Amino acid sequence: MAQKLQFAFKLEASQTDNKTCVIAITSITTEDDKKYTLSETDKYASRHIALTKTETYKRVRKSLNQRGQERTIWMTCTEEMIQAYFDEDNNLMFNDLYLKEEKKQTDIVESTQKKKGLNLKNISERFMIEKFVCKFSNAKQWIEIFENECKRFEIEEDTTKIEILRLFLDKTCADWHSATFEDFKN
Repeated sequence: MAQKLQFAFKLEASQTDNKTCVIAITSITTEDDKKYTLSETDKYASRHIALTKTETYKRVRKSLNQRGQERTIWMTCTEEMIQAYFDEDNNLMFNDLYLKEEKKQTDIVESTQKKKGLNLKNISERFMIEKFVCKFSNAKQWIEIFENECKRFEIEEDTTKIEILRLFLDKTCADWHSATFEDFKN
């Protein structure tokens, strides 16, 4: 069975000349979903001779025409690519250097949230915002400030924002929130 690798390509500025665009390989993923990164010097596609000879790479090169664009493509490895990217034990390498395996993003996010302890009451007390009172507050302006505070504390999940929002509402608004949140959960 032929081996496949998923290459993530990005068109970016050259390190030597900012006016020149070059294709960089931001990561290589194996079929068993392990993601690897290349060193700064080896990330440029021009250093990957076996890869640049393939028709798939030529199509990727045509697809990338603006700086910052990205493409992630699965490629079946040619014999030349297998020799360039794998050692005798099927470990991923390039230029006789083993590649660095990246941790999965979900594992990192979960461990970060556990460390933070995401205690909503404590976070809400550190918000620089007054309670929302229907009679005296400009709703649009207040929500913008609330959103900025959520960004400041790196709260991105909508359900978490809604739970924190409840802590800043007066009695009338809190009653509305409770009814609406129940609908949202269902």
